[in-house]
Amino acid sequence: MKILVLTDYFPPHVGGGVEKVVFEISRRLVRMGVDIIVATLNTAMAKGFEILEGIKVYRYKPISLTETTGVQLTVSLSLPLKIVEICKLEKPDVIHANNRFFSTTICGALLKKIVGKPLVTTLHLGPMLLNRKFFDFLINTYEKTVSRWIIQSSDKIIAVSNSVMKHALSLGAASSKIKVIPNGVDLDEFKPRREFKKIGVKKIIFIGRLFPNKGIQYLVKAAPIVLAKHPHVEFVIVGRGPMEAELRNMVKRLNVEHAFKFLGIVPSIPEVMSQCDVFVRPSLTEGMPLTILEAMACGLPVIASKIPGSSEVVKDGETGVLVETGNVEQLSNAIIKLLEDENYAERIRKRAYEFVKNHYSWDRVAKEYLKTYNEILNK
Repeated sequence: MKILVLTDYFPPHVGGGVEKVVFEISRRLVRMGVDIIVATLNTAMAKGFEILEGIKVYRYKPISLTETTGVQLTVSLSLPLKIVEICKLEKPDVIHANNRFFSTTICGALLKKIVGKPLVTTLHLGPMLLNRKFFDFLINTYEKTVSRWIIQSSDKIIAVSNSVMKHALSLGAASSKIKVIPNGVDLDEFKPRREFKKIGVKKIIFIGRLFPNKGIQYLVKAAPIVLAKHPHVEFVIVGRGPMEAELRNMVKRLNVEHAFKFLGIVPSIPEVMSQCDVFVRPSLTEGMPLTILEAMACGLPVIASKIPGSSEVVKDGETGVLVETGNVEQLSNAIIKLLEDENYAERIRKRAYEFVKNHYSWDRVAKEYLKTYNEILNK
């Protein structure tokens, strides 16, 4: 079996969840005997072609529009012709696209009839909301047109959570075409540290792209309230994005610059997580937040927004803490409680780890993908 995987981002590019999901699943499918060919954009200036852990990777020259638009957007003018060339050369059985907002996914839907292969599309995101009127208008228009067309063009839709499945249905997907396959976590890579320190500097970590929908701005606003009670707390920010300059200015205005460390892209997420005490992801929208699963696997108590996607893995008071979106007071109070009530934090840590260990694994995810491909080809 040969699968052509389309994704705008792929290692060595780092910074988001989709590329990690695609890589983790692809490498396991290769071990199961599946030929995986990836067509992607060369956002990290890597080799134009290489074989990475058995995966054939074709990379094409990108044009980044992220800084211009303020949202993550990369395109390639040559990509449609290149995908046709790959199909002629590799003769895949199935084309698998990722993320309805990716330019590679649009190409996959455009070229489906030309290459004559079934199209699977994984939806990694539910409803998008940036709280910026112009962008929200554009996204809504895109959803009603392009997203609907992509879904109608796909032979199978994989949703990473129940909330994403519901959004796919709202965009016109037939229920018979949708399959829910959640993301996974590598428990060998992400594991709890032996003991959490009870004294000394406590570290609050945020990991994600620095975009408005990830809610990092609310963590910054909550910092002065937390620091008023716990002046030695440190806020660790991992990731890059168009909001970085704005966030740095915000911490200066709030006089909390001394408490923030902007690390950008780090070589090892597990290593940084192992040095922290609380994980915060106050997003406005999520599909199936990979970093939340990874934080839970590391034994970190998680604070997340009470939104679809996050709330499927974070059970309030059990496997984490949920707060209302944009509610800075709730967010700061949740952080303070986890810092002050060690028994409460420890209980959440243990339950979260057990939950992830018992329900999420990349091997299980890869088997479900293989099963999906076989179903499509047999049909």
